[in-house]
Amino acid sequence: MRRIILTILTFIFCLSWAEVKVEKVLETTNIKEYNQWVKKNKGKYPELMPVYVNARQVEKMKDGTYKYIISYYDEEGKKRRAEEINGYVFVKVSPYYNAVGIFVSDTNTPYVARPKAIIKNQYGEIICDTQHVYLAFVTPYLYFTIPSDVEGSPAIPTVKVFNAKNKLWISTLEDCWLLNERDIAYSYNFNFLVVSIEINSFFNAQHLILLDQDGREKWRKTFIDNPEKLGGINVGIAPDGSKVSVIKDEKIYIYDSSGVLQKEYPLPSLDFVQCGISNLGKFLFIVSRSYIIKYDNENNLELWRKEIREGTPIKVVLSKDSNYGLIQFHPNVVYLIKENGDILKQWNLETEIHHPTAPGGKKTTVIHPVQARLEFHNNIALIIHELNGEIFIKIWRLRE
Repeated sequence: MRRIILTILTFIFCLSWAEVKVEKVLETTNIKEYNQWVKKNKGKYPELMPVYVNARQVEKMKDGTYKYIISYYDEEGKKRRAEEINGYVFVKVSPYYNAVGIFVSDTNTPYVARPKAIIKNQYGEIICDTQHVYLAFVTPYLYFTIPSDVEGSPAIPTVKVFNAKNKLWISTLEDCWLLNERDIAYSYNFNFLVVSIEINSFFNAQHLILLDQDGREKWRKTFIDNPEKLGGINVGIAPDGSKVSVIKDEKIYIYDSSGVLQKEYPLPSLDFVQCGISNLGKFLFIVSRSYIIKYDNENNLELWRKEIREGTPIKVVLSKDSNYGLIQFHPNVVYLIKENGDILKQWNLETEIHHPTAPGGKKTTVIHPVQARLEFHNNIALIIHELNGEIFIKIWRLRE
């Protein structure tokens, strides 16, 4: 009996010190290879989405017009069809690669008179045609449109929510417009979506808005900027949607899913932070340009702080069990971390050499941050992004 107890204790001790292995599963720019892997592993990872749409700018003319090729794929990665778009156009593909926005203008100065937006689904069918808007893809099936200036007139501060599944305008968010797609966080399975939206350009204030999976507003909070502090709020939502975290003016606010304030406590001064919150809101991960910090929300305690020297954090995503995190730093660096702050893997999304199928393996200079999609699916981490018309995919398995 004593020997059995000793064996069990030894096993528990060894398990607690188990090393995490990060194994490459797939790194590719080949849509067919990725889609077939997704189909083959659908039973293990049902939330993984194939790539259905891709677009490439193939030519810029001397008169200021552009030529794009938009390609549509099936679940096997076979190209369904391709279309050529010419003119004063700008093409924007959803980060979920299941829709595309085509912005059309009559002149080569679209920033004076905003173009109309045509939204097509994964089959190339027009599902929405609207005028003078910015377009933001916020989940695979919810899109925001924000009125833009028309011939110098001020835009109306209103955000409209479009549901692509039903091809319907679902709701209108009054008195606000979207800052950018980095001010969005969503729960696992997209059941809840939290956004930070500027009220308008004349008032230093922002709304925190929680929407359900259909795009309907559940509640909102308004924050007024302190002129002596850095503007903006940083939001996070637990994978289970139970808690929402807000960092504003060196304070942390924790709300439950119904909008009731659960916690409020000070945060030491940190510049340019992003945050992620665990299931049930027990832990908060805060990332700045200098540190990764883990807080115990129940006791308002800092558990650990790891020094880090990267650019401004752009995005923090936690796994469903909160044992792992993916962090994107400006401009294009992604870290995979363990819940104790250990860095398990690091990628530079600008460097094509990380993708063995990339032509020439050359380094590509990118001025703007890559709009990468960072996700966890059970025991794998997914990083997928577009760079100069090429889609780059990384899948890594986590083993303990």
